Amino acid sequence: MDTITQDARQSDTGKINDSNSISEVAVGTLVPSSIITTGRPTPEATEQLSNANREPQPILPDMQAAFDKNSTRTVSSNIKKWLSWCTKRQLDPVVGSLNSIIEFFTDQLEVGKAMRGIYNKNPPPPTEDEVVDLVPAFDKVRSLGDNETMDLLWLLHKTAFLLAITTASRPSDLARIEATSKVLTSNGAIFMIRNPKEHKISLAHGGNKLATKKSYVSDYPDLPEISPLAAVNVLLSRTQVWRFTDEQKASLLLTSTGLHKPPSSDTVTR
Repeated sequence: MDTITQDARQSDTGKINDSNSISEVAVGTLVPSSIITTGRPTPEATEQLSNANREPQPILPDMQAAFDKNSTRTVSSNIKKWLSWCTKRQLDPVVGSLNSIIEFFTDQLEVGKAMRGIYNKNPPPPTEDEVVDLVPAFDKVRSLGDNETMDLLWLLHKTAFLLAITTASRPSDLARIEATSKVLTSNGAIFMIRNPKEHKISLAHGGNKLATKKSYVSDYPDLPEISPLAAVNVLLSRTQVWRFTDEQKASLLLTSTGLHKPPSSDTVTR
């Protein structure tokens, strides 16, 4: 009988397990073989299990593997939480015991519950979609005068405003409109936006969004003072003396001071 049992155990595991040895039965889990074979741990095995759980193990590689490689912000945020938690407790963030990991996740769970409770007790006021009256803004644009004679800085502001309103473009898109890509249509013109924000986001997540997108700029011949295309055409003409490099020639908008470089998104916002 002992021989049969021994053979069965050997065929299942590939070798006869010592009751005091440690066997890996799951990733990151160490269980004494006596529990597998007898269902009951011996005192020696219990001590081994306790020591194994207390023994420092590499932590950061496992944590990094748990996150999406493309979600850099998520990885950074979670790693920062772990580093901060270990620093407060004077623990090594690279290696740690199983108990430390459990305590860390328990703390994070409690923090999440507390924040949810605060949110439920003090929810933000409900928001409603407010109707924005653009008439005063367009009245201000008209008051600036003719595109050919108004201050060039105001013409830059006016052009950016009209493009933002009529094309629903974000500041980062306005900063990347290519002046040399203009194609006239029956109702206006089409400009290309190079490397739009959604393209960069797509690349970060393994997507394949195009590196350019179209922006349709309308023309209103009967209302030249608020026509986006009319403002663009005059702006390109009046800033021709600023455009020497290929970068300056390619960008629709330029800064009004200094070396007249293509503006950043923050500059367009201001």
